[in-house]
Amino acid sequence: MREEGYKFKNDLNIQLNFTRASELKAYAYEDDGCKKWIEKNVDQIASQLSPKAQQAFGLGEENQYKRGADKDKINLNSIKMAQFYSIAATLIDYNGKPRLRKGTGELPGWKFIKKYVIPMSPFHRKGGVARSNLYHHGLKNYLKNQVEAHGLEEFPKGGRGVFSKEQDEFFVDCRIKYCNAIREIFQICRKILNNK
Repeated sequence: MREEGYKFKNDLNIQLNFTRASELKAYAYEDDGCKKWIEKNVDQIASQLSPKAQQAFGLGEENQYKRGADKDKINLNSIKMAQFYSIAATLIDYNGKPRLRKGTGELPGWKFIKKYVIPMSPFHRKGGVARSNLYHHGLKNYLKNQVEAHGLEEFPKGGRGVFSKEQDEFFVDCRIKYCNAIREIFQICRKILNNK
């Protein structure tokens, strides 16, 4: 299982590194099947998410919709694409095909993804590009936005070791909400793929 997880994560790393390196704009390759799948299904995914998950990934804001003829469609420029794409890519490869597990021949489940592909434990060692996109960039920005939204002082640099008790509790609460949002998006994407 661990070996399969390493291979799965390595394939995902290759896809994520390639797609974010587009010369025009990250995640903007014309032939990217995963991006096309997101464009086709983002409205359906957003409609099934909880308000907290929508907010965490830029899907619940008032400016999320396009103007003009496509005014009911979500504007992909308003969502957290690096993070959203990282989740979708655990299920869809660059060609737009389902990313099946070698061991089962089926789409991966959440338990496999959170343990081997986007390791969500403190002992993640070489977590990969998806984890970096979601934790280093995504969670950090989500926490910063939540601090501002709640009118709190900016957290001190130096990590949790220098946080006050209240800051640490707030951080843990935000991390739980953010991780739950990741799981929600994954499960909705998987459900859509299984229903087709």
